[in-house]
Amino acid sequence: PYSNINNVHYGHSILDEGDTIYIYGSWNAKDTTSMHVSKAKLNNKNDTMEEFEFYNGNTWVINPLQSAPLEGIKQAVPEQFSVFKQEDIYVLILQARELGNGNIYSYISDTPWGPWRNEKLLYQTTEQENINDQIFTYNAMAHPQYTTDGKLLVSYCINSFDVPKIHEVNTDYYRPKFIWVPLEMILE
Repeated sequence: PYSNINNVHYGHSILDEGDTIYIYGSWNAKDTTSMHVSKAKLNNKNDTMEEFEFYNGNTWVINPLQSAPLEGIKQAVPEQFSVFKQEDIYVLILQARELGNGNIYSYISDTPWGPWRNEKLLYQTTEQENINDQIFTYNAMAHPQYTTDGKLLVSYCINSFDVPKIHEVNTDYYRPKFIWVPLEMILE
């Protein structure tokens, strides 16, 4: 119910911590982006969230207009990212918002609201190097439920600014791609 208040678009990532649900959002202006977080409790029937609060940089408040950017995230925050818990550490996976760079990063934190630290460049996509077909990559997302042999499954999306190329040249221009990232690379 609070999405787009204070120009924060909530719902890009959700973290279930049992009795508390953390709802992450992206805020952007012309040349600036940031990540915000709210939290809520599930009611007794576990079908409705209530008691919403917003992190203001120091504490939790009930006024969504007082939400503040989470500290430590240096990259431009995209419209899709992942926050999950790996053992006792919170992990953020994002692909920098600029469609041309293709850099996928990780951060870690001791709490769901940061401060975030240990920025790591995990992978750089190469599909965007196809400038003839105007390919770009975006929206990296972690799939921790498929972690195998100490490796995290991460996906990212591919598209073209020249939409007919998707149908007429190569349908692979509109498919997700998957990579395996060693968790030690993120957590070390």
